[in-house]
Amino acid sequence: MAPLTPFFPLAQGAPVAVIAPAAEGDGNAGIVSIEGAGHPVVRPAVVRGAGGWSVADDLSLTQELHRYLRGGRVGALFCLRGGYGSGRLVDHLDAAVWQQAPLPLVGMSDITALHLWLQRHCDLQSIYGPVVAGGLARGLVPEDEAALWSLLAGTPPTYPEGEVWRPGRGVGVLTGGCLTLLCTSIGTPWEVETTGRCLFIEEVNEPPYAIDRSLTQLRQAGKLDHLAGVLVGTFHRCGEDEQAAATIRASILAATATSDCPVVAGVPCGHGDRQMALPLGAECEIDGGRYWMRLR
Repeated sequence: MAPLTPFFPLAQGAPVAVIAPAAEGDGNAGIVSIEGAGHPVVRPAVVRGAGGWSVADDLSLTQELHRYLRGGRVGALFCLRGGYGSGRLVDHLDAAVWQQAPLPLVGMSDITALHLWLQRHCDLQSIYGPVVAGGLARGLVPEDEAALWSLLAGTPPTYPEGEVWRPGRGVGVLTGGCLTLLCTSIGTPWEVETTGRCLFIEEVNEPPYAIDRSLTQLRQAGKLDHLAGVLVGTFHRCGEDEQAAATIRASILAATATSDCPVVAGVPCGHGDRQMALPLGAECEIDGGRYWMRLR
């Protein structure tokens, strides 16, 4: 399967917009970080109200997003934070607008919903990476900082070798994201597509039994039967002892056994301290503990 359509590379010095599809947050430190990389920032004009979630908020956030895509004045879209709410926007997004202006979308966690929608409805690549009020606000390690801006410019970084949980070689379009969000996509118009693809998974604040429950749901839905490979990111605060880690490893290997595909762990991406950006929709090649990305 060929990679999906690449996003427009971010030009040096081009303005970027911060959007808030999921939740409000303090993005000041993250915005300073983006500006320090040489990109003026358009701050979000619309955030979700404090009274919960509403169609009015969904429409306002979608309209702001469409204005950025139509306006031609920004070169990338950075998500303010995760949390909850991105899945509500997809009912109102216009695929034709995205296809005419394939700007890179950067975000993680709840933003998984938008990444999956872009793959299924627009055939577009996007970036699973740090949010403005999260990793960018805290500060990225130098390797992850360099990887983000390299990827935005259209050049995938060199990823560090991972730990081989199941040996082998596989090639396929990269999909995935936060494990919980992958499960909630099932039965929706943005349902994750996995056949012949490499699947990236990560999670936060879920105990091992909940990880196994999510993997079981994906397996029972047939989403783990025909994988080209698996990349395992950070399972942050999902049990801090060796037994919990061993349980999660066993669950992942058992759930993907029917694919008998390579499984590589230790990918420095997710909710933990390392947030090395990944190009969802790009072609991914796994060989042993090494993995490469090709945008075209």
